[in-house]
Amino acid sequence: MYLDKMSTQFKNGIFGINVKAKYVLFYGEDYNSAKPVIEKVIVKNLQ
Repeated sequence: MYLDKMSTQFKNGIFGINVKAKYVLFYGEDYNSAKPVIEKVIVKNLQ
């Protein structure tokens, strides 16, 4: 995938403290077919 842009979705903690990422979206183009691609990667929070 050729990456064009990415965005991150966050979930709030208590009073805006301890904010964690829920997932990251990658927008791009397939190498072979040149078709648009969107990949969603769910973030596992390590504690």
